Parts: sequence; C-alpha cells; structure tokens
Amino acid sequence: MWYRNNKITQIKAFTVQELLVAMVISSLIIGLVYSIYVQLNKQLYSYSVRQQEMVVFEQFKQVLASDIFKAMAIEKSSENNLRIAFRDGEHNYLFLMDKVVRNRKDMVKDTFHLAFSEVALKQNKNHTSIELTTILGGEPFTLFEGKEISAANRINSIYNKQ
Repeated sequence: MWYRNNKITQIKAFTVQELLVAMVISSLIIGLVYSIYVQLNKQLYSYSVRQQEMVVFEQFKQVLASDIFKAMAIEKSSENNLRIAFRDGEHNYLFLMDKVVRNRKDMVKDTFHLAFSEVALKQNKNHTSIELTTILGGEPFTLFEGKEISAANRINSIYNKQ
C-alpha cells in the first residue's frame, strides 16, 4: 500500500510466500524432468551400444556365410585361425581376444570387433560346419554356419584317392 495525496493506492504484486511456493514447485518439476532426461539418456546409450554390437555381428555373419557358400575347402590351420579356400585364392580368419580379422590376399583386411570364445570346425563326408560361440547382449550365443559337400565333390574325392 502506498499513500499518495492522502489516498491509498494498491500495487498488484506477489507476496514473498507466493514466490517461495512457486519456486519450490518449479524446482521440483525441473528436478523431475532432469532425472527423466538422465534415465532416458542412459537407456539410449545402452541401446546404441547393443545396436552397434548387433550391426557388427550381422555384418560378420553375412561375410562368413558368403565365404562359406563360395568355399572350395575349409580348414582350421591353428586354434584361432580358419582358412577358407576358393578357386581364385583364400581368406584367413584370425580369431583374437576381442576381434576377428579377415585376411584376403592383395586386399584390405576386414576387422570385426567381436570376441569369440570358441571356434570349432566339424567335417564329415556330407557337410562341413563351423560353430562359433560369443556373447551378445550379455548372453552366450552360438553361431552355426555350414556347407553341404556336393555329390560331385564327393564323387571326385573318391576317384582322387585311387
């Protein structure tokens, strides 16, 4: 209230208590929004990491399946080395602790950031299969890729032995 020329004039304004209540409520809302933002950001980062892992795995799976389909011979040259022979060359897969390196003669090396704990090659007279064990999304995962040995190749191997 103001006194002006013996008249009382009132100025419309907020009281200190009203401002304090408004600030407390707005602080609570801002804190709530910030905590939601932080949680969403963590989830988005986690999702991004898993998606990147899945993309790398799918790329590796496609390349390996293509190489096995085109292969003339598949052999395990050492504990962590797989050799796939083609008509016009060969590819060597080197399985390291945290990555797989695909060596191609006179070409660029491919590196896949995947960790395989077990690499097994199983062959019999009808088919060849590769069994790879890794961890995806925190869970163990086994990848099977195989190739049937064609009847023509089986017949040729019979005659080549004689």
